[in-house]
Parts: sequence; structure tokens; C-alpha cells
Amino acid sequence: MPPKTHNLRYLAQLSGAEIPQEIFDFLSMLSDISIPTRYPEDFGKLVEAYDQNVARKYADKSKEVFEWIRRSLEP
Repeated sequence: MPPKTHNLRYLAQLSGAEIPQEIFDFLSMLSDISIPTRYPEDFGKLVEAYDQNVARKYADKSKEVFEWIRRSLEP
């Protein structure tokens, strides 16, 4: 049973998988932005910092990570 956490670095390390550095760095970046994006103090500043282009880049990179996970789980 995985622990109750949003820390992707911690979860990645617990998995024991050999994670490419690029993917681990991205997971670290997502972990770092998770709290300010989940609980913004100033929504206007948040929208400026994470506009549609930035959000698209995060979504595209997240898809790449999911694809890597799928490939890694294949026999």
C-alpha cells in the first residue's frame, strides 16, 4: 500500500525503479509546484505564472512520463 503523500520524488524512490534522471527531475519539479498550484494565495499571480502554454508543457511532459511508466511495466 503506497503512503499517503503527494511527494512524487519520495514515491519514485519507494518504487525501486530505475528512473531516468530527466523523468526524476520532472517529477521533482511537479512536486515543488504542487502546493502553490493546489492552494494558491493569489490566484491572479498563479494564472500569470502558469498560463496555457506552461500548463500545456507540463501536460505534455506528464504524458511522456506515463508512457515511460507503461513501457517500463511491459514484460
